[in-house]
Amino acid sequence: MVSMTLAKRLRPKTYSIALYLVGFVLLAQLVALISVFYFRRVVNIDLSAPPLQPINPPVVAVTDTPSQPVAPAPIQPVTPPDRITPVVPNPGRLAVNSVQDVAQRVKALNEESARFQLQGDMRLAALALFKAESLDPKDTVTLVNLARLSALEKDNEKARVYWQRVVDLGPGIGEAYTQAREQLEVIDARNPRPADNTAVTTFSSSAAPIPAMTFPTVSRPAANTVQRALYVDRIEKNVATPTASGWGNDVTLRVVIGSGTVPGGGNIQPGKVDIKLYFYDQQTGGAIVPSKATLRVNFLGTRQTWANGQQETLLANYQLSPEQARLYNQKYYGYMLRIYYDGKLQDEKAEPENLLKFFPAAK
Repeated sequence: MVSMTLAKRLRPKTYSIALYLVGFVLLAQLVALISVFYFRRVVNIDLSAPPLQPINPPVVAVTDTPSQPVAPAPIQPVTPPDRITPVVPNPGRLAVNSVQDVAQRVKALNEESARFQLQGDMRLAALALFKAESLDPKDTVTLVNLARLSALEKDNEKARVYWQRVVDLGPGIGEAYTQAREQLEVIDARNPRPADNTAVTTFSSSAAPIPAMTFPTVSRPAANTVQRALYVDRIEKNVATPTASGWGNDVTLRVVIGSGTVPGGGNIQPGKVDIKLYFYDQQTGGAIVPSKATLRVNFLGTRQTWANGQQETLLANYQLSPEQARLYNQKYYGYMLRIYYDGKLQDEKAEPENLLKFFPAAK
């Protein structure tokens, strides 16, 4: 009798537990089903910047003297890995492949300069660019890189000279011409020149004036945007006034993204959109590293559909406090943006542009 009484008491509790378990399973399945539809309508944004990779294998210095037999060098103690210094070529013998085409040599020297910048050696970076300039004084890429390097070294007068040389090449060089004009405007606004200085930058009356805006435009749509599902229509950047010490940055990007032709037809599916926005900082030694800043990134509006050809705007704010800057010994360097749709690269932008070379994109 006792056992029968216990069985009767246990059955209701067991039954209740079973009902709870069934209800929990059903609820979990319902949440999973709803999440599938939710994530199909949400754009994925990746802010985890990877470290930059060299674009070429390590460069070996070239000497003009033929190799001679030498006595074996004495064995030296091994340097701990965290104290190894990168081996760079002798500044008097920049290592460039012996090619007869001047354009290829100039391109190789520009790539070598970018590699030296990543290693933190601005002197060798400048030497490579000066060599490229001597080979072709009118090469647009070389002049732009010289202007950027001068600005990086806080030499605004030298940067002004190189940007002016780019402008002197005329509108036929494309986007570099417009960029040079904008940079000259920025330099002149921050560092007005004396009224009696004859070297003041001027533009021809036929050139369209740069429109005044809160955010200076630094990127423009390419000609084949309609052939892509998504493209960057423009990027507007606003930089807040830095602290008195020069450290600490507040940078805001306004990225306007347009839509073109979706593969297979139909509308943009937000769940297939992947945006990779990476920020990089520069250490006092010159090395470029992933940023330690606080990032706030979100779209304007509740839903992104790109329906009926409308554009969507992504707002990104980078904040590196003076305390963070001192702690990590870093300051703002630039950003790299890539937009993918259904796993395929649609568009990419960077400032400075050489960031794209050190982190190849999956096409």
